[in-house]
Amino acid sequence: MKLYESLNIKKNEYDDIVKRLKRTPNTLELYLFSAMWSEHCGYKHSKKYINFYNKGAMYKNENAGGIKINNHIIFFKTESHNHPSAVVPYQGAATGIGGIIRDILALNARPIALMNSLKFGDLNKNKTKYFLNDITEGISDYGNSTGIPNIGGETEFFDCYDDNPIVNVFCLGAAKKDKVKLSKPKPDNLLLLVGSKTGKDGLFGASFASKNLCEDKKDDDRFSVQIANPFLKKVLIEASLEILSLKTTIASQDLGAAGLLSSTSETGYKGKSGIEIYIDKVHTKEKLFPNEIMLSETQERMLFAIDKKGLEDTIKILKKYNLDYSIIGKTTKDKNYKIIKNDKIIANIPLNILCEPYLYDLKTDYKKETDTDEFKTDKTFDETINLLVQNENFADKNYIYSKYDYTVQNRANLNPEISKGASCIWLKEEKCFIGLTMDSNPLLVNFDPYQGTINTIYESYRNLISGRFEPLGITDCLNFKDPEKNEGAFEFLESIKGINEALKYLKIPIVSGNVSFYNESDKTKIYPSPNFVMAGIQKNADKILKTITMPDDTLILIGKQINETSKTSGSIYHIITENKTSGFIDTIDYELEQKLKKAIFSLNLTGAIDVQRGGLTGAVLTLLFNSGCGLNGNFEEYDNSDENIKLKLMFGEITGRYIISTKNETGAVKYLKKNKIPHKILGTVTKEPDLKIFNRSYNLIKLKEKYMNAVKNKMEN
Repeated sequence: MKLYESLNIKKNEYDDIVKRLKRTPNTLELYLFSAMWSEHCGYKHSKKYINFYNKGAMYKNENAGGIKINNHIIFFKTESHNHPSAVVPYQGAATGIGGIIRDILALNARPIALMNSLKFGDLNKNKTKYFLNDITEGISDYGNSTGIPNIGGETEFFDCYDDNPIVNVFCLGAAKKDKVKLSKPKPDNLLLLVGSKTGKDGLFGASFASKNLCEDKKDDDRFSVQIANPFLKKVLIEASLEILSLKTTIASQDLGAAGLLSSTSETGYKGKSGIEIYIDKVHTKEKLFPNEIMLSETQERMLFAIDKKGLEDTIKILKKYNLDYSIIGKTTKDKNYKIIKNDKIIANIPLNILCEPYLYDLKTDYKKETDTDEFKTDKTFDETINLLVQNENFADKNYIYSKYDYTVQNRANLNPEISKGASCIWLKEEKCFIGLTMDSNPLLVNFDPYQGTINTIYESYRNLISGRFEPLGITDCLNFKDPEKNEGAFEFLESIKGINEALKYLKIPIVSGNVSFYNESDKTKIYPSPNFVMAGIQKNADKILKTITMPDDTLILIGKQINETSKTSGSIYHIITENKTSGFIDTIDYELEQKLKKAIFSLNLTGAIDVQRGGLTGAVLTLLFNSGCGLNGNFEEYDNSDENIKLKLMFGEITGRYIISTKNETGAVKYLKKNKIPHKILGTVTKEPDLKIFNRSYNLIKLKEKYMNAVKNKMEN
């Protein structure tokens, strides 16, 4: 096998390198190309297709994009750390948090909130329990130690994730708009490497994350997973913010995938400067070869481009925090990337060649087979409601989020237990509240990647609206299979079409994002899993709605009304009643969505919730569980003699529905009728915790106990 092949460089890519260089690359240069032309760094299968609506987005080509709020920029981004978490779950998840924090930090923004979206396999399997425990411990240990609140997220379980857990992490930060630092140095800046000594941990991580996982090679891949040090990260955060406050600090970049190589080459490329690296100046843990120094992904490191005049002040800060550092090179006026060892140039590549990989056109003739939305089961309503509250995809995730500290920094406005819709963080710098939702729906996207993706974005949107936050921006993390195969290419391209369709109506910019391919092993392939975080703003704390209700309130279902012909594919009730049919997905009524938003912002409400997982029954139960109340229900028209239709009406999931809670039923109904918004009175909230429907009374205390303990019971079984 030729060297370039062993480095996962394809023959056509190698030929393109030789053609563009007009020579044969040496061994070290091949290692550099293997990382920068990897999928992880180069986005070679996705870059041609990522061109989303971004009007209003700030710094969209930086480490993280942002939105301007008066005198500040809020920066936010989602990243994946799927492959490392599949091999070494604890360190993979922890270093995922570390990396996303650095993306925000590099812009001179203080990180103020974390979230995560997790996908695991069958919870009855010991392997899944191992993944869940180690991944959530890695997230909590790292996040809690750095003093950044973890305020929400989501977790789902499907057997397609048995071998490939999905770990998507999110960070939000804030910076004064006139203090933002970019990753664009000027010629003749010094390059300063700060933080951990470089070692072999995380070696070749970028190329490792750009291929499918093989079970029999996972032990070899462990060397590609980084090792976290959250306590050093806390020190690095404070030191970096002080360094970035200096006028002589010109640019900053974190060291993530492909380590020193990507951080230095990308800054040079974006700043239109050349780069000279004096590789023997890099502070290391041990003796390393040049390719190891360049590609190591040792954690807790930052790169700063500084004016020579500021070197003394910068070193004072580093000594104050007792941080290791080294001056490893400089920027130049030419546009080449040079590595120098003992005064000898050992690599010399034009930056535009190194940072502009071979890009692929995705071609597919894959056809997605769909069935009708038929649904038949021998389960009764009583059996189904008990199965729902005990299903891990509906049940409360306190087993997970209780590990996370959401109170640190005194910014989190809502306890995660009652923020089932939007999480909330206090942006004290501008005296306003930022709402955040993090959503995916892989079951829907698997049935129909186009419509499923549209539905997923609108699900995140409705969660934000249910908290009365005005949407500002989106960050995405697109998790897919192998793009070189028919199925993976089809799902990705259809999902991209869905994103563009949704944004055409919403007009909410995507400010940043990430693509993760090759999420499959020799045994399993994940569902296509695009994940979206939507950020919104609310200036008045009294107007924020929670997923709660109060005694004597009226619950009203607003929006689409489900009927016997509604398309309910992807509903949890298909799973819990062991009827995994696929089918056509309900489509968005864009005009109705705007009417519903206006209604929620206009009416005098005590609470609201988007109707999604578990359908109408799931939303009602969530409201009542959060509030400790009951309901005298008005569900007679749902009491169909055909139990299958009854279950579909009560548990089916369609788009465009909310349940609102109000003490002014008359005023609400008048408004809804005037604006021609479909609605149904669901009943009156009671102090007694009983759900009275269908001439039956369900004890909500007992149901809630099952709901709260379902995940814990399976984990401990």
